[in-house]
Amino acid sequence: MTYRVKPVVEFMADDEIEDRANKLLRKYEAQHGPIHDPPVPVEFIAEDTLGFEVKLTELDDANTVAYIAPDQRQICVNELQSEYLNNVGQEFTIAHEIGHWVLDHFAEDRTKTLAGLDNQPTRFLHRGKPDGQYKRHEIQAEHFASCLLMPKKLILPLVTEFDVFQWRNLYDLQAQFHVSITAMTKRLQKLKLIYIRGKCIYANELEAHGTKRLF
Repeated sequence: MTYRVKPVVEFMADDEIEDRANKLLRKYEAQHGPIHDPPVPVEFIAEDTLGFEVKLTELDDANTVAYIAPDQRQICVNELQSEYLNNVGQEFTIAHEIGHWVLDHFAEDRTKTLAGLDNQPTRFLHRGKPDGQYKRHEIQAEHFASCLLMPKKLILPLVTEFDVFQWRNLYDLQAQFHVSITAMTKRLQKLKLIYIRGKCIYANELEAHGTKRLF
């Protein structure tokens, strides 16, 4: 069977993307037991639950961060992108590639149900910036990765413990989850747990503009 990247994907709400990430986590937990603490074992999820081989290797195209190839059941992460991986995290990159698969960004070539499908690639190349033809694919996969690696059930209990209004605590928290500080702050803001303005951390946008916290 040959899979090709869909030239266009439909809009998918953030809640639906998060629901798919949670379903994958539950599937993994049904096989291996509950995940009580971070980090989420994303490589095992890719390999044991989804049947993909995860490889760290030098890719011919130095600009490619990673790719997912459903036909070969492979997720390949580019060693030549060490600077990017150090900033973003190998785990986040793997979770992003998983997102393309779980969010149905591929279609079976034999169906020919999508216009131009036969001209589409069989691998999804990730180059680090969500732009161009596949911008929506990339944005969806990015949110999926965030939800998979930082699920509510793990992150919410730690918010008070780590006092997320202090930067040093946010760095401690991101280290536990094996994600970048950017990914951590984006996730917390998406969950409306913090609001960042400049270098200051607030409870919400109102507080950032002068309204005091009640508690």
